[in-house]
Amino acid sequence: MNTATPVQEIRRFPSLSPSAPPPNRNPAKTRVYPSVIHWMPVSEADSSRPITGTATLMTVTSRITMKYPAHTASSGTQDRMPGIGPDSGEEAGSPPPADSANATLPTPSRPRRLYDKRRNKGWVGCAEEISGPDHGVDTGHVDHPHEDPQSLPTELRPYLEELVRRTRTVCGPHLVSVFAVGSLALRDYRHGRSDADVTVVVEPSLPGPALHDLAGALSHPHLPCPAAGLELVVYGTDFLSRPSAAAGYLLDLITGPLLPNRADFDAARSPAFWYAIDRSVAHQTGLSLFGRPAREVIAAPERPHLLAAIRASVREHSDGEGHLADNRVLNGCRSVVFCRTGRWMAKRGAAREVALAEEDFRPLVEAAVRSFERPRSSAIPLPAAEVRTFLTWVHERVDQTARESGA
Repeated sequence: MNTATPVQEIRRFPSLSPSAPPPNRNPAKTRVYPSVIHWMPVSEADSSRPITGTATLMTVTSRITMKYPAHTASSGTQDRMPGIGPDSGEEAGSPPPADSANATLPTPSRPRRLYDKRRNKGWVGCAEEISGPDHGVDTGHVDHPHEDPQSLPTELRPYLEELVRRTRTVCGPHLVSVFAVGSLALRDYRHGRSDADVTVVVEPSLPGPALHDLAGALSHPHLPCPAAGLELVVYGTDFLSRPSAAAGYLLDLITGPLLPNRADFDAARSPAFWYAIDRSVAHQTGLSLFGRPAREVIAAPERPHLLAAIRASVREHSDGEGHLADNRVLNGCRSVVFCRTGRWMAKRGAAREVALAEEDFRPLVEAAVRSFERPRSSAIPLPAAEVRTFLTWVHERVDQTARESGA
């Protein structure tokens, strides 16, 4: 007779898996957004009638968000939300669509910087003082990338920062752009000798009294100018949007330690050629200090008008009244190089070009460069007859270019 032998009890232990890695204790990345959910029954009135089928609760999300309540959704390795991840084509940390109920709360904007902080090369001053809550100035224009501040002279950076701040305060939403032009734009500024040339662009709706307020706010010594002087011109966008040979300014402010203070509001009283040349330089190389780039707001004068303006400037320099001799020679060099190349060059760079090409004028041009590199008060006298002969030659070169171009 077979008897069943009971199976011996064997204590079995569960097999242990290899030791698990330590848990990730880094805090999960979170994003906070508001949502509000409204729901309502399909039938708004009670009914005693029996129904067939399955009851369904409908949830309708609202497109209007509220500050509260705020939901927190974590994105980490602990959970993966459906529809987010590599298979969905959406990045795990990306915000929800703006028109959904889970729209992201607007992030407080950072204080704007006066110049663009590109390539980690620094910036000129912090514009918290300009656009912070205490001032609340909003021009309504988008700030575009600005020039590398390293291209601006160190001695002028705080001054230009304050100039832009005051201009924004006075002009408010009517301000469109502020540019550095002249020797600053052409990278030929000489501290103690050069002026700081600035162009301001405003909407035509700027109230007239604001121009007088701006002249008072920027005049030396109310705003001490570290350069030899400030030459600031204000234009309206309606004038700058089309090519013109006219002066066309709303305000022409000249001020500074070495210049007489003058604020002029009537463009009809001034010779137009200097302003046409300055706008041409600004269109080509204007350095953006605030607002839209120069090429977007300044239309370059047409070539025939520009050549006529250059001729007029050479005639004025030939008379010599009110101009340093070295500046007359260097402006002549710059005019000749423009006629040859169609582009504006810094005075000393243009002088090198002329000295290399014109052996007869080399001693005079080199002497003008040496004088230009000194302060205004210690400029080197140049032979008056040689200066007149040189400017006569410049005038002939400009006339020849005008004839060849049909101007």
